Amino acid sequence: IKPLFMRILKPFLFSFLGALTLTASAQELKPCSQWEEQLKLYEEHPGMREEVEASHQRNLEVAKTLMENGRAATKAAKYIIPVVFHVFHEPGDTRSDISEAQIKDAVKLTNLNFAGKSLTVDQVIPEFKPIIADVEVELVIASKDPNGNCTNGILRYEQALPNGGSDTEYKNGRQWPTNKYLNVYIVPKIASGAAGYAYYPANGNQARDGIVLLYNYTGSIEQSIYNRAFTLAHETGHYLALPHVWGNSNNTNIASNCNIDDGIEDTPLTQGSGTCNVGRETCGSLDNVQNFMDYSYCSHMFTEGQKAVVHAALNSSVAGRNNLWTQSNLEATGVLYDQATGPNFLCTAAFKTVGKTDICPGSSVSFEDQSYFNVTGWEWTFPGGNPATSTEQNPTVRYDSPGQYDVTLKVFKGNEELSTTRQTVVTVLDSQAIQLPYEEEFLDPAIIEAGGNFSVFNPDQGYTWELTEPAGYVDQTSVYIRARFISSNNGVDELISNPFSVTGVNNPHLTFAYAHALRAGTNGDNLTISVSTDCGENYTILKQYTRNNLATAPIDATGEFAPADQSEWKIGDIDLSAYAGQTIQFKFSYIHGGGNNMYLDKIMVTEGTTGISEAEILNTFDVYPNPSNGSFTVSFEKLSIISKVSVLSPIGQTVFESTDLNPEMSINLNNQLKSGVYFVRVENNSGQAAVRKLTIVK
Repeated sequence: IKPLFMRILKPFLFSFLGALTLTASAQELKPCSQWEEQLKLYEEHPGMREEVEASHQRNLEVAKTLMENGRAATKAAKYIIPVVFHVFHEPGDTRSDISEAQIKDAVKLTNLNFAGKSLTVDQVIPEFKPIIADVEVELVIASKDPNGNCTNGILRYEQALPNGGSDTEYKNGRQWPTNKYLNVYIVPKIASGAAGYAYYPANGNQARDGIVLLYNYTGSIEQSIYNRAFTLAHETGHYLALPHVWGNSNNTNIASNCNIDDGIEDTPLTQGSGTCNVGRETCGSLDNVQNFMDYSYCSHMFTEGQKAVVHAALNSSVAGRNNLWTQSNLEATGVLYDQATGPNFLCTAAFKTVGKTDICPGSSVSFEDQSYFNVTGWEWTFPGGNPATSTEQNPTVRYDSPGQYDVTLKVFKGNEELSTTRQTVVTVLDSQAIQLPYEEEFLDPAIIEAGGNFSVFNPDQGYTWELTEPAGYVDQTSVYIRARFISSNNGVDELISNPFSVTGVNNPHLTFAYAHALRAGTNGDNLTISVSTDCGENYTILKQYTRNNLATAPIDATGEFAPADQSEWKIGDIDLSAYAGQTIQFKFSYIHGGGNNMYLDKIMVTEGTTGISEAEILNTFDVYPNPSNGSFTVSFEKLSIISKVSVLSPIGQTVFESTDLNPEMSINLNNQLKSGVYFVRVENNSGQAAVRKLTIVK
C-alpha cells in the first residue's frame, strides 16, 4: 500500500493530456470530461486552481485523520443531499425529455452504489472486498423550490443548442442555489463528446456547479441501460471532490498516469482502464478496476479512503457543501421523506390534454393527470362534456355542442384536497362551416389560436406551425415551421382547418403558396395535404410533396432559410370537385427529414382557381433531381394549361422540345448534354412562359 502524503500534492499538478480513446469498441463516448472542463474553468478564473488544490490537500489531511481514528463518525450519520433535475430536449426531439420514472431509477441506483449495495457488488474480486465502503451519502429529490413552493424536483426545458450542448446553454440563470441543492442537468448532447462531467467543489463557481449528464446515461431503464447507470455516481464523486482513480486527466492507459494518482491511500496506483480486466496490473500492483471512479464499465464500489475524502468535502465550507445536509436545509428543500413512498403531502393539482383540443361536435378529448404527490382520488368537472364529471385518473370526454369549455380537476390524498381550473381548454367548432370563397394570408395571429379558423397539432411539443414575418407570398406574413433547428427526423406537425362547406359549388379548388429549402440533397422532408369528411376522424391524402418537388429554393446547408421574394415560392392547386356538396376539413402535415424552414401562405378555398393567376399556376412546375446527370423529371401541378416543354442551352439554343406531356414527364438527355447550366422552359396556351434553371453535372 502506498503512503498517503507522498501523493497528496500530485493530483492537481499535471496538465490535461488529451481526449480519452476507449479500447472497447462497444463504447462510442468517452465516459467523462471532468478534467477537460475543470481546466477550462481554471483558465476563466485565475487563482481558482490554487484554491481548489489547497482545498483538496485539506480534504486529504482530514481524510487521513478519519482513517487513523478507525473511520470515526463525522458530523452526520448519513449525508442527505437535496437534488433538482433540469431536463432538456431540443425542438422536435423529445428523446432526452426522459420520464420521472427514469430519473427516480437513476437516483435509486446511485444511492445503492454509495451505500456499498450496488446490484453487482458481489462481483467485486476478493482483493478489494474488505474495503468496499458505505459512503453514507444519499441523494433525495427536492419537494420544495428555493421559494418554499412545492415541486416534484424536475424542471423541463425545450431549447435549440447551436453550440452543441455547452455549460452556458444549459446552466445560465437556471441554477437553484448551489449551497442548497445539487443541480443535475439531463441533456441531449455534450459539446465535449462525453457521457457526463462535474466540477470539483470551488468557491466562486456557483454559475457552473453541478452535474451534466447525457439522457441515455441516466439510470437503467427506458432511454438508458444498466451498464451506463453508474455515470451519475461517478459524476457525483467528482462533485464531492473525488478524482479519477489514476488522478487528474481524462486519459486512461497512459504510462505517465502512474506518476499522477488520486491521493487516496487505498486506491492503488493505476493507468486507468477502458475495459473490464479485473486482473490488470499497470503500475506494479493490482488495479481497482471495479471502482466507480474508473472507466471500466464494470463499476461496483467506492473504497473506505474515498468515503473519507467525501466526508471531508461535505464538512468543508468550500462551495457550501457543508450546508447541503444541515437540518435546516433539509427541511427547507423538502427532502425529509421516505424515498420508498415519496413525499407525504398533497402538492399540486395539474393535468394536460392528449391530442387535439379544437374539435368538431361529437369528438372526444383525453385528459392526463399530472398531480403530485401520491394522489389517491380525482374529481373532474367537464362543462359541456359527456360525462360531465369523472373520478377516473385519466378520462376521455366527448363534446357535442359548439363552444369553448373550461375544465376543473380536484385531487385528494386522505383529508387533503387541491383543485385547479383551466379556462378555454376545449374548443368545439361551430357546426356552421366556413362558406366559400375563403382566403387566408395569416395577417392575424389569432387565426391559429383557440377559436381561430386553423388549429395546430404539435404532438412532440417542439417547433411547429407559427406566424412569422417578414416572409410572405404577397404581404409580409405567413405561417412557418422553424425546421432548421429540428434535430430529429419523422416528427409530424399539422395545420388543421375548421370545416368548410363546399355545397352549391361546382368546381371547388384548394390553392396555396409554399416555400421550402433543403439542407442537403438527401433530406427526406414531406408535406402532405389531406381531406376529411367526418370532422377529422379520418383523412384521405390529396397531395404529397417530397424532397425535390417540395423545395422551392436552392439548398441552404447552414443558414436559416427565408424566401427572398416571390420567385422562391410555388403555388399548389388541388381539385376538390370529388367533395362538392360536402362539408370538409383539410390539413397540412409536415414531416421533418433534415431540411430547412417550411412556409405556407395564401391558402384559398374557392370555386375554380379564382385569385390565382394562370401565370402563377404556370410557375408551379418542378424539375428534379437538380443538379442532374442529364436524366430528370418535369412535374406539373396543373397539366391542362401547359402546351410545350423545352430545354435550352446556356446560349438559348433549343436542345429538346415536346408537346407530348404528362404530369410526371421523364426526360433523358444524358448522352446529349455536357456539364453546365441549362434552362427548362414551359409555355401555356396563351404563350406565357416560365423557366427553371437546370444544372448538369457529369
